[in-house]
Amino acid sequence: MSGNDSDESLSPARRPRGPRGGRTTISQDGLLIRKTFYIDRDVEVFLRNEAHEQKTTEAAIVRQLLRDHYGVE
Repeated sequence: MSGNDSDESLSPARRPRGPRGGRTTISQDGLLIRKTFYIDRDVEVFLRNEAHEQKTTEAAIVRQLLRDHYGVE
């Protein structure tokens, strides 16, 4: 599948599967992929406080950190 394909147009049977066989959860607009992971408690405190100070979501902060880390514009 190329990066330009819209996953939302794929039937559930054609969506990518994870390593354990689960279906990939994709936002309705096809731009976001759901990932679930654990973080350390002390990191969570900093993340929560920063989100509150910036009046944004924790998810938005994590997405930006990952984009910066991988050099994605």
